[in-house]
Amino acid sequence: MRSFRFFAICCLLCLALLRAHDSSAKETIVTMDKIICAIGPQIITLEEIGVERAILEISGDAMVYPGITKTALTNQRVLHELVARRILMNAAGRMGFSDVDPKDTEKAMEEFREKFASKQEYREFLKRYQLTDSLDEEQLKQDELAGDIVYRFRSIVMVRNFTHKKLDIQVKLSMKSAANETTDPVKSGVQGAASGEAMKENENKLFHKLLLEWLSDLAKRERISIRDEFYRAKLEKLLYNQ
Repeated sequence: MRSFRFFAICCLLCLALLRAHDSSAKETIVTMDKIICAIGPQIITLEEIGVERAILEISGDAMVYPGITKTALTNQRVLHELVARRILMNAAGRMGFSDVDPKDTEKAMEEFREKFASKQEYREFLKRYQLTDSLDEEQLKQDELAGDIVYRFRSIVMVRNFTHKKLDIQVKLSMKSAANETTDPVKSGVQGAASGEAMKENENKLFHKLLLEWLSDLAKRERISIRDEFYRAKLEKLLYNQ
């Protein structure tokens, strides 16, 4: 009888340990997202950085790092992209520049979708990163808690329109001024022979330079808190040209 009681007690203890282990295992599955940066009341989390990185690797529509390769796209650079976008969106909002033509958003979305081999592959990508496409009626209601990828591309379109409206005139004036200052006939001949692609490349470089300078100025007006030491030094250097 004693041996039976001892055996029963051992069984109960083992069962309790197994339940505790199972409960512990379940708890490890549920993880809290980590806040990396706050811009006023807006936050950027580690999960958001991961999702944006996955999108950028496919879309290639980075603004701060145009033309960046997939291998060079680090989490720190992705954070810089996200912070820059939030800063520019805030600036656009203050200036009343928030309207976006739905056709422009649809075009940006269609260009992104076309980078996938099939509609099914695209939807699997959305599911993997807990996203939905509100322009896709079949996929829209699959996950009520998922983020809408269309909002992301609408933000990109708005920021691009806003920055070009702000900087294009400065680029044109600077390029014109540089051309007028060239009095050397040899240099003038070289400039005259320059291809349209070379001129466009120079304009893009100047646009990017002015964009970074403008971002640095706007960042000083924002209340930016970088919560993670790994990201802080690099981001501050990029934002404030330190």
